[in-house]
Amino acid sequence: MQQEQILEQLNSLDTKIWAAIIAALVSVLVAYLNYRNQKRALRLQQQQIDILQNDKKIEKLRNRLDGFYYPFDLLLSKSTELYKIFRNGLPREFRTLVYLIDKNTKFEDSDGEFKQVELSDEKMNILNHIIDSLSGLEDLINSKSSLVDDKRLTMAYEPNSKITDIKLPVDSERPTSMPNDIGLFTLFIVHVHYLKSAFKGEVAVSDLELVKNYVYPRELNGIIKENIASLKAKINEISV
Repeated sequence: MQQEQILEQLNSLDTKIWAAIIAALVSVLVAYLNYRNQKRALRLQQQQIDILQNDKKIEKLRNRLDGFYYPFDLLLSKSTELYKIFRNGLPREFRTLVYLIDKNTKFEDSDGEFKQVELSDEKMNILNHIIDSLSGLEDLINSKSSLVDDKRLTMAYEPNSKITDIKLPVDSERPTSMPNDIGLFTLFIVHVHYLKSAFKGEVAVSDLELVKNYVYPRELNGIIKENIASLKAKINEISV
């Protein structure tokens, strides 16, 4: 009789143990499912955050393209095409600013000979349109250059002797508070200023040696194209 009671107690105990084990397993399973769902929710949340961050990056890059680079490149291309027509038939080393200041200047042609130039009324009319286009570029720089982060354009331009003959003047007597570095945009704006003044005959021949360093910066076109390609590549990279 006592043995039967002991067996019943053991059976009852086994049932309780199994119930406890099952309850514990269910709790572990529920905890695991909750953990997995929470982890998945966090992963989805992070994906949404990454998407939003990438969208902001893309929007910022596109704003640089649409707000500055595309309109600047379009207007610069127009000026370039007009200049191709303007300089047709002129010596290889012809520089417009130099000519406007001193019309007696001789320019080297492709044969190594130096020739004096006389611009026709038609060419002077084309040049007037070019100056208008350059003024439009200056307006874009003044209003939208905050969208540009290329230091070559904004603050630290180093002339490439393979592309340009510009030699930036250095004033050894300048005050230390006056910066020596110059951005390509600033150089371009000074060029437009002198080009307009020279077109009106307001620059003296005696100033030619200094002013001729502010001829058109030929590297500008290539750098603008380079930056457009770089921004588009970054957008494609982020979009993948």
